[in-house]
Amino acid sequence: MTSDPCELADALRARFAAAPLRIGADTSATAEFQVGHVVRLLTTLLPKEVAIEGVFFPLSGGLQDDGPDGLDDKTAFSDVERALIASEIDMGVHGLTAVPDCVLLAQGIVFGAYLPWDGIPQPGLPASVIGIQARTADTPVLQLLHHLNCHPDAAGRVQGA
Repeated sequence: MTSDPCELADALRARFAAAPLRIGADTSATAEFQVGHVVRLLTTLLPKEVAIEGVFFPLSGGLQDDGPDGLDDKTAFSDVERALIASEIDMGVHGLTAVPDCVLLAQGIVFGAYLPWDGIPQPGLPASVIGIQARTADTPVLQLLHHLNCHPDAAGRVQGA
């Protein structure tokens, strides 16, 4: 991965020349607010030519049975991750309090960034850490997420990357 901002900007322009960067989440009020927060942060990092689009999926109750793609509740915990695997979105946003500890991520999917949620002024929404998923093969997206990344310590406090 490159740390050169010019190289990253060029890679992002090339990657998203034909289509916007698509951020997936569920349709809950919390998820929609979290996506808005991520979009605001990404806007400061992305070249102005790169458009961003939110893609929202109806809540489906979390873990699901095996589907035609062969994923089960051990490898995919939401429609957001399924869309990420199918390349329908470029990154997925989750409040990590909603991610079951026992669920493994599907092969090729990683949480590429962790963001603090406590400091965001939105009354009535639960505090958490926002996790942003990406495909390991999508190098420009992972490089972009590296610039957003914060790491929760053992006590759940978020530290800078």
